[in-house]
Amino acid sequence: MGIFVVTAAAAESNTAVMREALAGVRVEDAMTREPVLVPGGVTVSTFLEGYAGSAHQVAFPVVGAGGEVVGLIDLEAVQRIPAGDRTTTRVGAITTPIRDVIVARPEELLLAVLEQFPDRAARLHALVFDGGRIAGVVSPATVAHVIELAAMRSRGSEPTRVDDAGRPRPPADVIPPGSRPPTLGG
Repeated sequence: MGIFVVTAAAAESNTAVMREALAGVRVEDAMTREPVLVPGGVTVSTFLEGYAGSAHQVAFPVVGAGGEVVGLIDLEAVQRIPAGDRTTTRVGAITTPIRDVIVARPEELLLAVLEQFPDRAARLHALVFDGGRIAGVVSPATVAHVIELAAMRSRGSEPTRVDDAGRPRPPADVIPPGSRPPTLGG
């Protein structure tokens, strides 16, 4: 019973911290802009080699033959496909349909969008549309990034050091561009 109370208290504390960090943050501040679009007709293998491998995304809008967004695929769904089936399984077959994905607008408050997640089938991703066009994707990673930045700002940052000309100086452990790092032994 005691562990449950401690766990519940920690979860409540984390929720309060998250709410504070995300107060006033808009969806556009936490989205991957201009996400890579994946045609539903490509194989999972092609998706991994040609789309996921070249993008810094974990969730991808999937488009139909006419170019319309029909859903979303994430790397978690791909992991469930056995390696031997990836050359024959089409992305469209494992896509979360658009009706089961949270859809948001860039100007919406992120907290309002996040509050929709517990009741939906999609795995904590949102597609962001602006004027009917796909504008971005919100994922747990992009939200975590925003929370981390907010926490750093609230703790305050180290004062910027300046050189004699008033230009910002890098921390002592950063090697300035154009100089050579020290070598071992002198």
